[in-house]
Amino acid sequence: MADLKLLILGRVRLETNDGECVGRLGAKAKGLLAYLAAQPHGRADREVLANLLWDACPQTEARHSLRQALLTLRTRLGDYSDRVLTSDRESLQLRLDLVDVDMRRFEVAVLSADDEALVQVCRLWRGPFCEGLDVGADLFEDWLLRERARLDELAVAGFRRAAKQQLSAGCFAAAVDAAQRCVALNPFDDSAHAYLIDLYGQRGWIGSARNAYRRCVDLFRRELGEGPDEAVQAAMARALERRDHQADRRPTFECPKVAAPALSLPGARLRKPASVLNASVMALSAFTVLSVMISIGAFVRDEVRGPATSTSDQTGASIAWVGRGIAETYPRAQSAVLSSRPAEISAVGDARQITTREAISRALQLDSDYAYLYPAGC
Repeated sequence: MADLKLLILGRVRLETNDGECVGRLGAKAKGLLAYLAAQPHGRADREVLANLLWDACPQTEARHSLRQALLTLRTRLGDYSDRVLTSDRESLQLRLDLVDVDMRRFEVAVLSADDEALVQVCRLWRGPFCEGLDVGADLFEDWLLRERARLDELAVAGFRRAAKQQLSAGCFAAAVDAAQRCVALNPFDDSAHAYLIDLYGQRGWIGSARNAYRRCVDLFRRELGEGPDEAVQAAMARALERRDHQADRRPTFECPKVAAPALSLPGARLRKPASVLNASVMALSAFTVLSVMISIGAFVRDEVRGPATSTSDQTGASIAWVGRGIAETYPRAQSAVLSSRPAEISAVGDARQITTREAISRALQLDSDYAYLYPAGC
């Protein structure tokens, strides 16, 4: 089992099997490990490494810088240094049997005919080879670009195979992911765009197919000054044709009419509360009417009788009947009303004599000239 993992697809990272990062490596140390990992047996001459990483320095100074970088790297590796990195006076070697390099496993997976190995292709690819690495040496940069282009082509081929394998297995999402990776790695490859549009068309995702087609056309016209190849246009035409064909084959049917379910109203439960409610309303109405009648009676009584007074006050009291321009005074009328006894009242300006009850009745009925009844003194 390997002691360390060297990840050089994407950003360079050296970690343990538990995923813990091993030290903080500088750009020169990362470039040194990446170059050794890309060699057939992980071995390289010291002179080649010195010229590659310090190409602007004299030979002697470059060899000295290599020794300093190697010393720093061994310090960062700690206990792993003697096992994974061996050296002599002429060369350096990275023990590939003790260091798991993702780039090497990726190459094996792409070239393998095993379906499970193709699934690992998408998992291992984290990004371009040594992404973001800059050691400040032109020779190393040239080697890095060549190696990156080689791995990109290998990845495109692997992603295409993985997309077809996933599509045949019914994993459409994984197939689309692999096709999108192909387009991202080589955005000016017409066949990659056409294959992605075909995938969307097979699934019936016309909106995604149109978006992919528009992005392709915009990219080619902006960067190359011309549209994409006819293969891309043909793929879009096939996607639209599949949509129309599926629309013609789509069955039409009428929604069955479903009768509304009969609702059984709980009548027995509703009658009793309704009757109780009606009885409550009737009782409240009767109480209200009775209260109003009592209030009216009390008002009439107070208007006729006036406030309760002593017997001596009642004797000298009088009631004034105010009519249409006629004022009649009836002595002892209040006393007669209180005792409910007839009393003869002499009307001023009128020789008629009427009883108190008759006068009150005529006043309440708004008869003749008697409109309002006021206690004397009001």
